[in-house]
Amino acid sequence: MNTLRLTSWLLIVGPIGMFVVWGILDPIIIGEVADGLAPSKEALASLQLGLDNEIADIILSIAGGLCFVGIFTGLALLGRSLQAGGANLSALCSLIFPALVAVAIGGFGLSIEATGLLKDGYPDNATALELVSNGVFGAMPLFWGLGVFLIGFAITRENGPIPATLGWILTLAGIGMFTGTFMDFNNSPVGLVIWLGMSITLVATGVVSLRKAA
Repeated sequence: MNTLRLTSWLLIVGPIGMFVVWGILDPIIIGEVADGLAPSKEALASLQLGLDNEIADIILSIAGGLCFVGIFTGLALLGRSLQAGGANLSALCSLIFPALVAVAIGGFGLSIEATGLLKDGYPDNATALELVSNGVFGAMPLFWGLGVFLIGFAITRENGPIPATLGWILTLAGIGMFTGTFMDFNNSPVGLVIWLGMSITLVATGVVSLRKAA
């Protein structure tokens, strides 16, 4: 499998898998935390739900985490593949997306450790660590949006396998994701629309790249 095909599959499977796991399966199998809880109580309730369904939670967390990391890996590879007019912009993406991979892995690691602390009977420590884990993802919309904006704009300056029209759509999707820095996406229709829009755009980019790589 060449790099372009790998990039394409990561951009297709990553968003679809993340939506299926976290948008559909996780709420049905694990459950959802009640609205209106204080941050500490919400974090503890989320950990308890996972602990009550430990095996399923582990499987879904691994699947969702791999899909999530796969998105940024695919975007990083896509950025590195641009070599013409968008090379300078894509060089910035090659710094942003690997950093997001590291942040995602760190955040998931903290949450796993928090679950272990709760299982061992240390709810206060588990809650504190889970709050830190949630905080690690606080800047994710900012840099995710910025990275997609840059890579979309870079594609519009290329004469490569991805059409400029899709590049402009990626640019708009990046701007939409960037707004998550200033508003709470959780339990918000706007957040859901932006998430779905970003996912559909990334999948479309992967499909177009895959067809060109065939």
